[in-house]
Amino acid sequence: MGSPSRVAAVPALLRRLNVRRVIEALQRHGPCTRAQLTRLTRISPPTMSKLVAILVREGIVERGRKPVPTRGRPGILFHLAKKKAHVVGVVVDIHETTIVAAGLDGQPLSGRQVVVPTPHDVDQLVAAIVPHIRHQRRSARSELRYIGLTVPGLIDRATGRVVFSPNLHFLDGVNLGERLKKELGTPVATFQEEHALCLAAQRFGDAKNLTDFVLLDVSAGFGMGVVSAGRFITGSTGFAGEIGHIRVQLEGRPCGCGNRGCLETVATDYALARAASERAGRPLTIAQVAEEVRQGRLALDGILEDVLEYLALAVSIVVNIFNPQAVLLHGGLFEIEDNIVSRIVERARRMTMRPSLEVCQVLRTSANKPAGAIAGALERVWAELGPVLQ
Repeated sequence: MGSPSRVAAVPALLRRLNVRRVIEALQRHGPCTRAQLTRLTRISPPTMSKLVAILVREGIVERGRKPVPTRGRPGILFHLAKKKAHVVGVVVDIHETTIVAAGLDGQPLSGRQVVVPTPHDVDQLVAAIVPHIRHQRRSARSELRYIGLTVPGLIDRATGRVVFSPNLHFLDGVNLGERLKKELGTPVATFQEEHALCLAAQRFGDAKNLTDFVLLDVSAGFGMGVVSAGRFITGSTGFAGEIGHIRVQLEGRPCGCGNRGCLETVATDYALARAASERAGRPLTIAQVAEEVRQGRLALDGILEDVLEYLALAVSIVVNIFNPQAVLLHGGLFEIEDNIVSRIVERARRMTMRPSLEVCQVLRTSANKPAGAIAGALERVWAELGPVLQ
């Protein structure tokens, strides 16, 4: 017979697993009655009543205002908290830092998003972020459960420390999450930005029903996130996925990583905007490039073709290596023309194992970086409540 402590641990673990199943059901299906949650999770009605009561008491779940018609007594809808608890997402990018608050349902709270220039100094960055989170916490009038922080570069998954950020070197060796936690007294989860984008795609977007997909982020740098058999691939220390720093031009442009001719220098929003700016004779952002093209004031002949060729090379590499169900593309250059993705696929056909590409969708993702930071924060909230049974 097992020891008393071990016997006691079994019901506690089972309860936490059941709590997580309820959370997962509400995330996937939205507001549900107790009867609906019982059917979705196959948890017994008495146990479900206890679990819902606990989650309501702890401010994780809230009751809907109006009963819904059902057979017999009207049912009460329950949903993830919007008023009693919230999370904050912080996206540190090369030029801008975005701070956004959201309910536990993942929906951004109205008027709770702020965008500030990214100071290239740690103390100044902390000073720019902290007042906005404090203001959001006061305005929300609810408990701030977690902060999700995303940073470009290599993140030590055990500590959250930024090991190396090719485009934000002032963060090298810095644990920005710990700095924010010290100032705000709220736990902070730090994610590499493509990991967060994958979480957003899984929770809110195109990857809800996918177990194997690759996300390529070409917005500022060139990042990759890979989910295989439902799990994000991190590598031994969390550094996996740095496809952007594969050298594709031996004598190419200098890259922030210290090498030359990396994929990041030729197949990103930044690379296209740089080349378009040189042609136009004035500095342009990728959004401005897209607008200039739509208005017929700028031609990208040759420039765009080069970028798409290297993007097709990246797609062919990940399809051949990972055999995913989908490759999701994130970046501003897809706004330039409606057929950008199909042009990439046509080029990729020449470089990819045909059977692998035939079973893979290539599409532009609806996930964005603020949603990724929110998804990261929620992931930690749910992990504290209970594990997922794989």
